[in-house]
Amino acid sequence: MSVKTTYGDIRKFVNQINSCSTIEKEQEVIQKELAKIRNEFSNPKITAHDRMINSYKLVFINTLGYEVDYGMVEVITSLANSKFIYKHAGYLTFLTCYRNVPGACSLLINTMQHDLQNTKNEVICETLSTLAVISDAQIAEVVGQTVMNLAFNNNEVIVRKKALLVLKQMFKFFPSLINLEPQFIKKVELLIQKEYDLGVVQSLCKLLYEVILKDKNNGVDLKKYQCLSLSLVQIFKGLLTEPNYEITYHGVSMPWLVIVLIKLIPLICIEKREIISFQSLCEEFLQIGFTDFLFGIPSSQRDITFSIEIEIIKYSFEFEVKRLANISISLLGKLLEVNDININYLTLDLLIIACQNGFKESTKKLFAKVILLGKSFDIELKKRVIDTLFSMCDSSNVINICQVYNEMINNEDLIELKEDLIFKLCILAEKYLKGKEYVDIMMSIAFNGGNYISFELWNRTLKKLHDDQEATKYCIFLIEKLIKKSFGSDNFIELCCLILGEYGEYCEDILSLTHALILKFRFIKDSTKIRIITALMKLLKKFNSIKDLLMNICIQYQYSNNCELQQRVKECLYLLEHPSIIPIVIDSLVYKDTTEEELKTVEDKESIDEVKGTPSLKKASTIKNDDRPNVIKKQFKFNFYHSLNPNGLYEKVEIIYRKIMSLNEGIIFQDQNIQIGYRSKVIDNVVGIQLFYGNISPFPITVNIHIIVPDGLTSSLQQDNLTIESHQQINHIIQFKLNATFLEPPQLQLDYHFNSTSASVSLPLPITLLKFFKQPTQMTFSSLPEQTTIHCLLTIGQFQSLCSRYNLVFQSNDQVVETHSIIPSLGEIKIQLKFNSKELSVSSSNEQMNLDIIALILYSLQ
Repeated sequence: MSVKTTYGDIRKFVNQINSCSTIEKEQEVIQKELAKIRNEFSNPKITAHDRMINSYKLVFINTLGYEVDYGMVEVITSLANSKFIYKHAGYLTFLTCYRNVPGACSLLINTMQHDLQNTKNEVICETLSTLAVISDAQIAEVVGQTVMNLAFNNNEVIVRKKALLVLKQMFKFFPSLINLEPQFIKKVELLIQKEYDLGVVQSLCKLLYEVILKDKNNGVDLKKYQCLSLSLVQIFKGLLTEPNYEITYHGVSMPWLVIVLIKLIPLICIEKREIISFQSLCEEFLQIGFTDFLFGIPSSQRDITFSIEIEIIKYSFEFEVKRLANISISLLGKLLEVNDININYLTLDLLIIACQNGFKESTKKLFAKVILLGKSFDIELKKRVIDTLFSMCDSSNVINICQVYNEMINNEDLIELKEDLIFKLCILAEKYLKGKEYVDIMMSIAFNGGNYISFELWNRTLKKLHDDQEATKYCIFLIEKLIKKSFGSDNFIELCCLILGEYGEYCEDILSLTHALILKFRFIKDSTKIRIITALMKLLKKFNSIKDLLMNICIQYQYSNNCELQQRVKECLYLLEHPSIIPIVIDSLVYKDTTEEELKTVEDKESIDEVKGTPSLKKASTIKNDDRPNVIKKQFKFNFYHSLNPNGLYEKVEIIYRKIMSLNEGIIFQDQNIQIGYRSKVIDNVVGIQLFYGNISPFPITVNIHIIVPDGLTSSLQQDNLTIESHQQINHIIQFKLNATFLEPPQLQLDYHFNSTSASVSLPLPITLLKFFKQPTQMTFSSLPEQTTIHCLLTIGQFQSLCSRYNLVFQSNDQVVETHSIIPSLGEIKIQLKFNSKELSVSSSNEQMNLDIIALILYSLQ
């Protein structure tokens, strides 16, 4: 077969692949060709040329993503041929198809050792190129000496250059390679002095930098390399002061060699004269950055110049060259003003390096420019600004930096940076602040981003307050102010309660504070209510005047659906009835580091033996139940798994309640015995609910029904006793009439009995004040004297979604979204969301109704 025909066969194969319209047809062509290649490789009389052509086909097939799992022996056989064309095909195919096969590279060692001693430079270069890719410790140990001989003794520039680069690669896997040549430094010195090709010098400098850096990290004395410094400085000077247009790249002679020399020379330059010469050259080059000419040249040339200046700036900081560092910082100040995002990135990174190497004080003059960059729209640039300010921080500017961080935390567009900002704020506060300044920052963190902070950090805050009485008094003052005037997150309220429970004796107006905390019950989750009651129980030990307020709130929530809240309320009521045991049961948190035995002792002191009739006062949030009941693996509507655990039951019921509170029908409860659904209809101020009870057990069920209605509603129950046969359904109707505003939903309490088994269920019915909203035909707002406004984090989308769920028409502009509605028998309502100022306002004729509506809106959007 002729050469022309054979290469034509490759073209034909490629054309067949390109003409395939589907992946199936392509696979068919590939498999057919692989079978043909396998057949030809199995022929003992195959020619070297046919072997080469088939090797190229394998390369193409592998490039397409198909696995090539045979032919390695035939490819290695090609390497034994004396002609370069066949060796090239063999090395290329091996690198493409087989270099990742375990143990395959070791099969080439002898072949490569032989080819490195070939008289043809193209064969040597091909072998060196392969070595650069597949080198490992085993290969370097065998052929390393031969490669080193080529690097220093071969007459061809291209061979020396490639050999030096291969040595650099081998050195990473086999550092002892350099020690095999005792005259290594002498040979390097001679090569630097006599070499006329700067490409070879660049390759040599890269190798030398790796060797010297390794010795430095291992603590080896670098004086033995001092003999090279003069020659390297002279080369550096020649590149900067004597431009050679034959080696110029975008206006700079051999910029990559210049960069390598800037890294290399400081490691070995010991003589003062050489150091001064090198630093003078660096300083002269830095001055280019201060000229306006630099910003008038093409961007490619400017980028090369900046790359060199960046390396000089790094050198000035890392080697603490004070004069050069001061010039560098001034240049960085100029670069901060450049409207180029990439230059800004690099400038901020260099400022971080400066701060890490003792130039923090000098960088403070750039503080305002760094903050200005933080106002950019680029999120990555903002991240770098945050990191840079963190590096620049010390006791003199920590307050300013904390203020900048706080502004960023309050920016809704930077929500993805919030966690990192809070983390850095906590570190800075712990490291630099104390007293009132520490309290201000930590309370600000808690108010703006408490969800991102672990409970352990709040323990640290409590410990720090424990050591500073003035800071504690100031903290209590802030808590009183914020609790009374602001609406913080649940986590913030919980932190305030932790602090109040320990240091509440510093409260100036405990009754007003307690009243403010109790007013927040309508807006907060149950775990926060538990924390408030716990804090008030501790405050009761110091302030008996809050007893009545605490008693009232406990009575209000003693039948809560949440088992943990109900338990805490019962504990509190028990203490109120037995005030003599309060000092025994209520104790402060332990701040010192405790061993497991000490901690167990503390826990024993904080609990009363339940056998004696007093419930445990351990915090519900710390109780861990390891004996979890089996979960019934049956999926119900709304995709929840029903658990027999009472606490788990409450969570599932609440999930369902949130989902259906704006719907007119749905399933509100289901266990292994009974299913409860509902359908509702609103007519003026009356809601009619039809409840469906389905018996899914094999036994008849008797159901006793009791309805608990809040103040503001009245109910009429059609029937309170039902008997449901197995796999049957029964329904009855309840009507609720709206008389006044209310917050808590009506409760459906069931006691059902079957087959000598009894069970009780308490469920909230999806009837809220929002259910009675109607879209009016005309709104006057002449009689809406009461307006209530709170700060909140609602988004426009959330508010519009809420309006849609309750069929309310909303209006919006660039600052406000609002809706108008009417509640039969209660009057008109106006709801506004000012998203710029993050304010939610409700206007009506009744302040209590405003508060109830706000609470329901926040609850439904949790």
